[in-house]
Amino acid sequence: MNTKIVHSFDDASRVYLGPVWLDESDMSPEEPGVWLIPGNCTEVEPPAFDPAACVCVERGGAWVLEPIPPVVPDPVDPLTLEQRIALLQVAVDDLLNAAARTRRYDSIHTAALRAGYPGPFHEEGLAFAVWMDAVNAKCYAVLAEFMAGQIAEPDKQQLLAMLPPLNLPPSKGA
Repeated sequence: MNTKIVHSFDDASRVYLGPVWLDESDMSPEEPGVWLIPGNCTEVEPPAFDPAACVCVERGGAWVLEPIPPVVPDPVDPLTLEQRIALLQVAVDDLLNAAARTRRYDSIHTAALRAGYPGPFHEEGLAFAVWMDAVNAKCYAVLAEFMAGQIAEPDKQQLLAMLPPLNLPPSKGA
């Protein structure tokens, strides 16, 4: 059986697609010994190339190796200062609320509210209220120092480590 290998390329990009095997059915019925070469194919064999590093492109009957440009990831839009501050505020709020939940309050505000009422939870509420104010004051001071260029911008862990500790009286609730 008579066969022939030709090489195909994409119609639009002209990038090499691979070999195509022709057989006797691809011979011209009118011209003995003449192959009918399909469109977007050439008899010219492409050079050896690394498909991870370049593409082989048909240009005017010849193959040209073109390097594949490196993939540059889309730059991540940096957060604005306001967005970074908002994320730190969420972290501080989470810390305050988590501490309040250790004493079965739903939030720091509910815990601090107890400071305004005499009773068995007054001292505990007062401790939460004083701590919440001290934390907020420290956050404002850190922000002012950062904005004045006196300190580097803290990340979440650094900011939380700067905050004053919570000093609660012994628990009186069940």
